[in-house]
Amino acid sequence: MSDEYYMIPQGMFGVWLIVINWQLTGILSRGIRWFGIIVGLGLALVGIFNIGYAILVDPIGLRIPAAPIKELEIPVETTANIILHNILIIGSFMGVLTLPIWTIILGRKLLRVKVG
Repeated sequence: MSDEYYMIPQGMFGVWLIVINWQLTGILSRGIRWFGIIVGLGLALVGIFNIGYAILVDPIGLRIPAAPIKELEIPVETTANIILHNILIIGSFMGVLTLPIWTIILGRKLLRVKVG
């Protein structure tokens, strides 16, 4: 299997995070919700990398079973390849890097809520 397959469910989690934070009006503060939406958007950007790469650059990455190493070639630097890698970098900073921070903030908020 390709090493990047984990990014597809990560993108689906990002979309779920956007939807959930959008619907939690009144339960969470606006800042936490918007931060969660930004994190979800970053994860969604990371998740579209594999699919976009397979469609626009080289479809060998989605081949099952994975292509042997000898068949893999380094693709030429096309505009689509450069744009997709820039999207991956932006999504990594927006989502992957900030997800633990958002989770800690959300956990602290939920631990301070008084029940009853």
